Order: sequence, then structure tokens, then C-alpha cells
Amino acid sequence: MATLDTFGWKIAIVLLSLGSARGSSPPSPPKLPTQFTAKVNITAHHVDRTRDYPPWLKQLEVFYDYENKRFRSEFLHTRRTAVRRYDQGEEFLVTRVDGFTECKISKLRDEMPAPTWPAKAVYQGTELVLGGMCHHWREDHGASEVNVFLDARTGAPVRVQVESVEQTEPVRLTTPDVTYDVYAFKPGAISANKFGLPKDVKGGRDGVSGSQTMLGFRMFISSIITTMHSSN
Repeated sequence: MATLDTFGWKIAIVLLSLGSARGSSPPSPPKLPTQFTAKVNITAHHVDRTRDYPPWLKQLEVFYDYENKRFRSEFLHTRRTAVRRYDQGEEFLVTRVDGFTECKISKLRDEMPAPTWPAKAVYQGTELVLGGMCHHWREDHGASEVNVFLDARTGAPVRVQVESVEQTEPVRLTTPDVTYDVYAFKPGAISANKFGLPKDVKGGRDGVSGSQTMLGFRMFISSIITTMHSSN
């Protein structure tokens, strides 16, 4: 089974950064936008749905602005906000629990990656996904594979599904591990206000505390927006 650390979270930026793939069949790899907003539902298929934690469904709203080196993610299922200001070398994590809002700041030293289409993706034809016809691309990693579905009419990302390959002969059998479904994908410029502190952080910068405990969450965010570019 592919793990979230090595595969699942790596795919989100690919799913969110696919551009327009209009035209002939098979289509050419899409041109990737450098600015976009999107909502994404992330389903972990191997998580027990009868338990509250860990959640089997995660819901995010993402704001990606490579042109100005800014990123924001709203974790709708936990009411957390993460803002990464690569242009300023800092990041903010806002946590909301029982009416209390806490904001922590940490230094940000890594560089923001540009979106890159996975080099090993092979076109598979068209397929009906979430009620619409999609172009299907597959990237084979041996024991795992990544399936990317783009709206056949608009080129917008619809789904990315990470699967474990159980067998390849005599027929190919796979098991879904993580599915990323995209809604409200919108390429284009984003207001700078989206990358400021949320309004419920009282006192603005004066209401922000320093933190040495954000490493785990930083790695979580980084994996969403950075590590699938090389497709290795």
C-alpha cells in the first residue's frame, strides 16, 4: 500500500496545478498555471470510517500564487489556516478551538516550487469521472500508480487517485489508497489580502506568538505543495 508520506500528499499539488488540456486526442500535457484557487476533498481509503480520528475525509481550500511566492491552505475539516509567505521567509499557523484562536509564526527557509507536469505520465484515453468525461493520465511507479483525470472539455483537474498495484498479469489489478477530488478550480491572479493574517487573529502581528513546535505541521504543508514535482 502506498503511504501518505511517500505518495499521497505528494500528489495534491499536481491535482491542483493542472492547466488547460484542450484539443486533440490524445491531448498534449497541459500548460500549468502559476496562480490558482481550488477546493479539494481528500479521501483516505484505508482509514476506519467508524472512528473520529484520524479523519478519513479531509477538506481543503487552497490559494497558490507562485508569481508572488505565496501559499495559503484552509483546512475546512479542522478550521485551521496555514499561510506560507515565501516572499517574506515566514509562515503562520492559525488554530481555532472552542471559540479560542491561536496564531503562531515560524521562519520559512525553503523555496517555493513551481508546478511541473509529471514526466512519466502516459495518456490512457477518456473515462467518466464524477459525472463528466475526463482525459485519463497514468504515472506508473511499479508497486504504485497515480491516475490523473482532467475535464475533457475545459482541462480543469477533476481527480487524482493514488493506487497500489496488486498485479499486472494476466490483468492489471489495483487498490485505491488516496483520492483527491477537485471543486471550484479557478486559475488566475489572487488578491494579496488572501495571504495576510485572518481577521480573527486579534491584534494583528502583535497577536502572533513565536513557535518552535511547528515542524510537524510544516512538513505536512510542504508535502502538499512541493514534493510531487520530480515524480521520482
